Amino acid sequence: MKLGLVEFYLLHHQALIFILTPDRSNPVVLSVDLSADRLRSLGDRVVADFSPGNINPAHPEWSTNLDYFQETGAHLASVLRDHLDHVDMVCFVPHSHLFHLPLHALRLESGKYLIEEKPVIYAPSATLLQHARSQRQSDPPQTFLGLGVGRDSDPASRRQSFEEEVSDLADLRYWKESRSLLGSDASKSSFSQLCSAFDVVHFSCHGHFEPIDPLSSGLLLGNHEGSEQSMLTAREIAGLDLDVQLVYLSACVSGRHDIQPGDEIMGLTRSLIRASASSVVVSLWPVAASGSTRQLVHRFYEHWLGDGLTKAEALRAAQLEVMQSFPHPYHWAPFVLFGDWA
Repeated sequence: MKLGLVEFYLLHHQALIFILTPDRSNPVVLSVDLSADRLRSLGDRVVADFSPGNINPAHPEWSTNLDYFQETGAHLASVLRDHLDHVDMVCFVPHSHLFHLPLHALRLESGKYLIEEKPVIYAPSATLLQHARSQRQSDPPQTFLGLGVGRDSDPASRRQSFEEEVSDLADLRYWKESRSLLGSDASKSSFSQLCSAFDVVHFSCHGHFEPIDPLSSGLLLGNHEGSEQSMLTAREIAGLDLDVQLVYLSACVSGRHDIQPGDEIMGLTRSLIRASASSVVVSLWPVAASGSTRQLVHRFYEHWLGDGLTKAEALRAAQLEVMQSFPHPYHWAPFVLFGDWA
């Protein structure tokens, strides 16, 4: 599969784009008239529009006007299109507030979204992409660990939806061994003891982004000792040795990052790749553990494990299926794949 690597660097009055493809020994360098302030405002607006107070995922016809994203994105898409026609897949390495944008949901001149034409993956940096690829394992995944837990204050039906997502995945016929940790059993201590013994780890839970201290961002888990729920933080994850083929975070805003000077992104994604997860699927905005999210998650695993697609191809196939029933990008565009695509 021919990969086109697209790396961005935002300057004050323009954006530099470096495109590396297999048929070129040196990258193509493009300058686009998009200022850092404009892209920062765009990223902030997308984050605000998809914040919990502004979305209603219970209604498939819910809509937020994303024309402002497509107006800016059309400029990017037209520049990229000419250089990516001959690649099979695109890997975006965003910069600064571009990490907040669903670049795979850019509309092309044809009217199609980019993801409709080819798979799209992401990487925190080209170096970390290479690190993730080095963790690739030749054998297909055979073991599954799932953690499903809602917030104690959630309605019973919502807590149940988190647990059902994990139980359904654990029952897939592709696993030689699967284990589900549900409710209070989905604790931080249980995860730490078991995580390195499984090929795939799936979280269905609440995520929390902490902008002041991004490494304190994390996943809200249970506590089987009966005390308050505990947060599995990005800082704690970075210290683990996971050695897993995939970590799937079906959790709210698990893909949010803080951008530090020098473009050092801090958050769950980077921590998981540092902990030797070869691939990580995260969400860019809050998602519900039901409806379109449940469909997308289940179809991803079916395409990956049942149909033999790569993880990148499987995520794309699942997104296109959800798009048919739920056309708004809220439903099909939140999940993105970081790291190894195979």
